[in-house]
Amino acid sequence: MEQVSRGRAIAAAIGCALILTTGTGTTTVLNAMIPDLLEGTNATLSMFMIGPTLATIGAFLGSLVATKAINRITPKWSLLLGSVTVSAVLAMIALATNVYLWIVANVLNGVVLSFGAHAAASGVVARFYGRRTQAAYGFVAGGYYVLTALEVFLVAFLLSVADYRTVLWTFSGLSLAVGLFSNLVLIGRVPAGSDPGPEAACDDKVHRGITLRQALRTPSFYLLCAVIFLGAWALDGTSAFSTVFFTAHGVSNADAAAFLGVHTMMGAVLMIAAGVITNRFGCRTTALVVFVCYALGIGMLLTWAQTGALPLAYTGMAFASTILMVSILSSLFIPDLFGMKDYVSINAAVMSDYFLGNASAMAGLARVTDLLGVDRAFMLIVLLVMVAMACMLLSYVLRPMKKIQADCEAAACKAGDAPAVESGGGDGAGRAA
Repeated sequence: MEQVSRGRAIAAAIGCALILTTGTGTTTVLNAMIPDLLEGTNATLSMFMIGPTLATIGAFLGSLVATKAINRITPKWSLLLGSVTVSAVLAMIALATNVYLWIVANVLNGVVLSFGAHAAASGVVARFYGRRTQAAYGFVAGGYYVLTALEVFLVAFLLSVADYRTVLWTFSGLSLAVGLFSNLVLIGRVPAGSDPGPEAACDDKVHRGITLRQALRTPSFYLLCAVIFLGAWALDGTSAFSTVFFTAHGVSNADAAAFLGVHTMMGAVLMIAAGVITNRFGCRTTALVVFVCYALGIGMLLTWAQTGALPLAYTGMAFASTILMVSILSSLFIPDLFGMKDYVSINAAVMSDYFLGNASAMAGLARVTDLLGVDRAFMLIVLLVMVAMACMLLSYVLRPMKKIQADCEAAACKAGDAPAVESGGGDGAGRAA
């Protein structure tokens, strides 16, 4: 792997965080404008929600294509495609006077989610950081969440002084400008990758691992997909239904939003820690932290609902914020499970299950909430999280890298046990030491 300076690597990481913020982060921006968008497109809520649903489905289908396409386009240019697309999407929504243009724009937004988001960004980071990708990408994702939260505050301010169409045009231009600057200046030239061949597999930790085709033949891959799918249900359930949970127990809308703010900001801090934890202790420890803390957090919320002890509500939302790390778990876990050999393709394939979980979670959990109530819906989510944790532990036990590492250690021991050879006299003969 080509050596790069620390400054170049840091600049590239900042560039990826900025691209994610002005790309996928705009979904959060649009959520802040829903009342204005409903009025501006003259849409009913049911028709309006077709757009985000199709965007998620498009992201799922796009991720299946992205498993090969991102490598062919290269992660850097995939991010640029995402930046250009999101600028076009925001412009289309600014022009939309009916729900149909809104829906078309959301379908295009699926391109951003599949080609210009985490799979491509982690691919760029991997080229700059190599075996330190896990720690580095945790910082990128954490920065992205913090910047997105600030972006929402900026939107709130702009909406107080301008109409929503002006704000959308502003963000359309901003997304394109920031995307181009981040891609061409901050990221710049991406270090060249090379395939060192099988003989270097044990010496080169950056290229050690298996291909996507090989990963598809292992149970570990499908178990990881199950983890991400179920985790997406828990993430969406908490983000979308926590305000419903609080208001159902007598909390005002403003206070419910404040609880969600604690959840989001704590999640941003944990994103940064996640990469370091995974890099130091492995994906098994990270999975335990994510899912056990989340279950404890939901338990605290349910206890608060019965006792009214306010500290439990804040503590519960803080603990439950670990579930936000699900969006980057595949980026963090793949090196431990499958290695770095085909990192981008495997990551894109696993992320398709994240988007599939997003697409099905909202409707599924809404139905469960209608039938059983929000408290029992949260209990169901905890059950799903426990299943996800079991799948993750089993995926780790069955990981292909376990055999690869064992083979490398055996080869190293064999090489160490081999008799050393010293050069002999002028006859060119040698003798065992």
